[in-house]
Amino acid sequence: MKKKGIILVVLLVIVAVAILCLNYASAPSTDADNPVTLYDKTTAFLEQEFHRVYDPYYDIQSLTISNWEENGNEATFFYKMTYIYYNRDPDTVEYIQKAKEKGQEQYKILYDDYLKEHEANYQFKVVLNGDTIDLYSNIAPKGVEWVPTKIDDYIMSNWD
Repeated sequence: MKKKGIILVVLLVIVAVAILCLNYASAPSTDADNPVTLYDKTTAFLEQEFHRVYDPYYDIQSLTISNWEENGNEATFFYKMTYIYYNRDPDTVEYIQKAKEKGQEQYKILYDDYLKEHEANYQFKVVLNGDTIDLYSNIAPKGVEWVPTKIDDYIMSNWD
């Protein structure tokens, strides 16, 4: 019985060491042979900012970069956030309650929409300024007009 216990402990230690080795081998390297790219820095920066700003309001399901075009220390791209509402009971939301009082058709549309996954789309430009990422958004309805942006700017309660 004692021998079986020792063998079990040895096997557990071997498994634990193997898992640690695999995790270490698959961890991203940041040495000179594999530097962190502008894309990597932008992804990490935006993920942190979107969660900091939007987590009090939404349950973020995904954050996705597309149409990445890099030129030196800057890049332009589209960014999509998909999210759902934390409160999964539409009947507790004021505007849906009011619609319910007014008529069934409008209520049903708002009710169903509230439970769906939603998306928000952005067009951004980032400029790497030393270790800092400067973020810009395109505010032109047609064409391009970049303005300095913070993710906080997209929350109405932060507006003056």
